[in-house]
Amino acid sequence: MGSTGVTRVRSTLLAIAVALAFADASIVVLALPEIYGELDTTVVGVSWVITTYALVVGLAGLLVAIVGRRRRPPGPFLAVGMVVFAAASIGCGLAGSMPVLIGGRVVQAIGATLLLSGALGAFEAHLGDHRGRWAWSLAATIGLAIGPALGGVLTELFDWRAIFVA
Repeated sequence: MGSTGVTRVRSTLLAIAVALAFADASIVVLALPEIYGELDTTVVGVSWVITTYALVVGLAGLLVAIVGRRRRPPGPFLAVGMVVFAAASIGCGLAGSMPVLIGGRVVQAIGATLLLSGALGAFEAHLGDHRGRWAWSLAATIGLAIGPALGGVLTELFDWRAIFVA
């Protein structure tokens, strides 16, 4: 496979990772009734499954932007983010209580923030600044758009835990 093919594969894998990190903000929406019933919580409690992720991504994103601006290239952000995000996703899928699920969502959001920051730098390195930002934005938009539908399908076919393990 030539360098163009490798760049395409890398860009595709990066796009999938970015889309999943953004989809995760809303993928749990249709699973909330099942989580509510199984983990014996309140409506407010179950709302924190979504709120925690969004809040931590927003706050951690500010910190990563400050650190990332001073440290070019973002180096280990992408690899560390992928590992943390994947491990926390599995942890969320295995959660047996709301505190464990919420804690997992915090860690998952930190991983997503690192992944998203590192992916932007990687896209820019592989495709150039303009095309890299465009590719990252497109992947983010697709992820946001498919999140609820993907969550609904996984919850319907399997269980609410599948949205995290998948």
